[in-house]
Amino acid sequence: MVYLDMASLRNELKQALWELGVATKGDIPTKKDIKNIVLNTLKTQNVATRNDIPSERNIKEIVGDVFHEQITQYHNDMVIPEINKLQQKDDAIIDALKILKDAVDELKGVMSHLKSEIRNLKVDLTFLVTRKEFEKFKSQVLRN
Repeated sequence: MVYLDMASLRNELKQALWELGVATKGDIPTKKDIKNIVLNTLKTQNVATRNDIPSERNIKEIVGDVFHEQITQYHNDMVIPEINKLQQKDDAIIDALKILKDAVDELKGVMSHLKSEIRNLKVDLTFLVTRKEFEKFKSQVLRN
């Protein structure tokens, strides 16, 4: 019986084919190798691939980010200046109210003074005779 060493025979066959310039199974690029070569070529040429196209989830995130950015920009450009204007108007109104309060306080002092003057006049008038008493006294004087 003849025993053949298959491993050494395979290696010798590979060596012979390689010397002849014939490609072997290991020399033929696999599907994965071809995919990597194509992807690398597309990347070097700046061509978009399927992985560069955003998914629906990524698109929603991008739209959400853009919307948030626009709302923030609108807030910064439109709302904040209006709020500042209102605060300035509020400050002017507060100043006017302070002036008005001071004027009211001053008027309260004047009113208090007037009330005390009226009370004093009432007290002074209590010592005077009434019209009816005066007429009665006058008639008595004229009779005598």
